[in-house]
Amino acid sequence: MGGGAAAAGACRLRVGPDRLRPQALAFGAASLKVLAECPTPSEVARKRTSTIAKLLSEGSRGRLGEAKAAQVRAAAKSSVGIRLGEDAASFRLKTMVSQAEFLNRTIAKVEREVSSLLAKLEPNITTVPGASTTTGAQIVAEIGNVRRFKGAASIVKYAGPSSGVDESGRFSAQGVPITKHGSPYLRRSLWLAANRARRHDPRLKAFYDKKRREGKPHRVAVTAVARKLRHVVYAVMRDGEPYDPAK
Repeated sequence: MGGGAAAAGACRLRVGPDRLRPQALAFGAASLKVLAECPTPSEVARKRTSTIAKLLSEGSRGRLGEAKAAQVRAAAKSSVGIRLGEDAASFRLKTMVSQAEFLNRTIAKVEREVSSLLAKLEPNITTVPGASTTTGAQIVAEIGNVRRFKGAASIVKYAGPSSGVDESGRFSAQGVPITKHGSPYLRRSLWLAANRARRHDPRLKAFYDKKRREGKPHRVAVTAVARKLRHVVYAVMRDGEPYDPAK
């Protein structure tokens, strides 16, 4: 969440510092829904369990209900939160929750716009293993027109880290640090995609597992997967076709 949510969390700690011990209410959409109506422990304690359950259900799309509401209300009743200045704290927290909700709506709007633009520009990028809409958009934004690159090797060079890794995932020296040249944004996006892909794509998972069996650290093994993934990205963007694992 954004700064408004973080500030709301800080204020909640001052209002009821012990509420977090049982983790009765994780900070998220459901939490915001409850805090918007009853931001202090005493206000929560005065609400009916059924009322809290309704708020939680609305905020969690039905995942939370009576059981969690009872847990939240019990935690509020046993809270040693402040009493002096509680009205001011309640007003402040409600304002912060409103800001957090505004930020969440804005983020959702931006994400929808990004998804729409990506579908027009490079709809096949999300077929790359591990590439979500957000990650795919970052990759496309950093690469731009793929035809300005002579080949996949140019993408590899532009993206950055070698880690002493060659095309087969072999390492030139033990303990060689990951280099930091190239585009840090493209490097991060590809690494995140590779970290997801090594869990879900059978071939990339096998490659990652092989590197780990060879004694390579997790981050280095994922970097090797990311290096392979750059070739997939280049082919998908160059040909304008979805990723085909059979090729």
